[in-house]
Parts: sequence; C-alpha cells; structure tokens
Amino acid sequence: MTKGFIFDFDGVIVDTESKKFKDFKKILKRYDYDLNDFSGFIGKKTSAIIAERFPNMPDSVKKDVIEQRRKLQYSNMSDYKLITGMKRLIEYLKSKKYVLAITTGSERMFVNKILKIHSILGYFDAIICGDDFIPSKPNPEGYKITLRALKLLPKEVIVIEDSIAGIKAAKKIGCKVFAVKTYLKTDDLAKADRIFKNGFDILNYLKTEDI
Repeated sequence: MTKGFIFDFDGVIVDTESKKFKDFKKILKRYDYDLNDFSGFIGKKTSAIIAERFPNMPDSVKKDVIEQRRKLQYSNMSDYKLITGMKRLIEYLKSKKYVLAITTGSERMFVNKILKIHSILGYFDAIICGDDFIPSKPNPEGYKITLRALKLLPKEVIVIEDSIAGIKAAKKIGCKVFAVKTYLKTDDLAKADRIFKNGFDILNYLKTEDI
C-alpha cells in the first residue's frame, strides 16, 4: 500500500535543469572545458558532474566553477517556473493524506526559496537536500535518508523522477518510480515503472487507479 510520495526537485517540481546546463556550459567555456551530454547531466550535483567528466580539473578551477554556477543559480529566481500540473498534484496528494517529501542534490536554501516563491513549502513532511548527503544520484543515499525521515519502507512510497540517475537511485533500494518527460525521451526513462508527460498526467492516473 502506498503511503507516501518522494519528489525529485529539479525538473520534477521546477524547471531548473535547462538554465543550469546553459549556465554551466558558459562557465566551463571560460576555462576551455566543454559539456554536451544533457541527458547525463540531469539529476546530478555540480561537483559530481565535474568529478565524472573532468577528473583532472585543478582544484582551484573546480572551486571557481562551482561558486560561479551557484551565483548564477540564485539570479532571477522568480523566473523559475513550476513543471506543468505539479502544484495541483501536490495539493491533491496532500488532501488525500499522503506523506510527501523531496529528495534532491540541490542546496537547501535554493530549494526553500523556490518553494516559498510558489507557496508550496508547507506541503512537504521532509525535504532532504544536497546539504544532507555527499554522493550524487545514482547513489541512493539521499533516498535512504528520506525513507528514514519518513519512517516508511521502499515498498510504501512512489518516487517521482525525471532523470536516468534518479530512476537508478530509487530503483536500487526497491522504490516504485514514476518518471516525468520534462527533458528526456521515453526510451531514456524506460527503467521507470510508469512514464508521464507532466503533473496533470500523473494526477489523472492517480484519480482512476488503485495504488
């Protein structure tokens, strides 16, 4: 029986990944680095992407890149838009007494600011951010911490993800996964249990199915 839902943040609740990728590429170019694999970029911490793609990047450059990326992330925050239908989905699930949480590699201050802007901060029973765990998805550590905070078993939650790394992380610990096609194609998300267009699509499904 499903008792709770765990949402990824970037690309599931808020459209942030496109700006993040564009900003990151612009910063990297200043140091003669390039990044083209958007699908492999989604759902991972900046530090993890650097370690994976640019293992020989000097520490001083790495520090500068991360700090510049962070500054751009906090610019024009009101421009970040919610993914279609997600606020309605969150409101519906809360009205049905499901436990709700967020698991994301993003920084807590950033997540809280965005949630406050869109008046949905108070809907979540737990928010586990990059401040709370070190390894990036597909490592499942963030989801393990979230389950402990909610006092739920993997079989009692559905994780909502949009990335290959996020789906792998949730499946590693036995969670059911709903994927949203925010940025990626159906084939990229094939390891999810179900794939949806957006929040409204999930909402319509939940209103007609016994989960």
